[in-house]
Amino acid sequence: MPKKSFQSLFTTLVLLFALGSMAYVVLSEGAASGAVDPAPASPVTELIVYYMDMGKDCTTCQNLEVYTREVLEAHFKNDLTRGRVEWRRVDVDLAANTHFVDEFRLYTKAVVLVRFEGGRQTEYRSLSRIWELVYDKEAYMNYVRGEVRAALDGREKAD
Repeated sequence: MPKKSFQSLFTTLVLLFALGSMAYVVLSEGAASGAVDPAPASPVTELIVYYMDMGKDCTTCQNLEVYTREVLEAHFKNDLTRGRVEWRRVDVDLAANTHFVDEFRLYTKAVVLVRFEGGRQTEYRSLSRIWELVYDKEAYMNYVRGEVRAALDGREKAD
């Protein structure tokens, strides 16, 4: 094989590898970050707990997500396992997810509880006190736990 032909083949293979690697990274990051609009709730799902992410994360913002997940895993593990409750993290900065901003009237990162009956959305509740309580982990977790419990029980708000 002539030297020039070998160099051309080698260059083409390197470029294809680089493009393939870039495509893999972009597509896998998109799926991991919630780039795709989440699927509708299954018929057994009664509540989706969304963490609506936007912009850069500070420590406080990270705590909003971490504390909420901790509440769900500690107090609603069976509901998560059975599919009665679903946890979803959504990046609303992505074009496919911007509809959530209007739908849930978002202006910053939020935790939103969305109730379902038979796979159809019936109501939603944005947990407005998370920013007030995030600096007191116990109070934050009690608030979120109470709101999730109230939503599952069909009550308006937690006591």
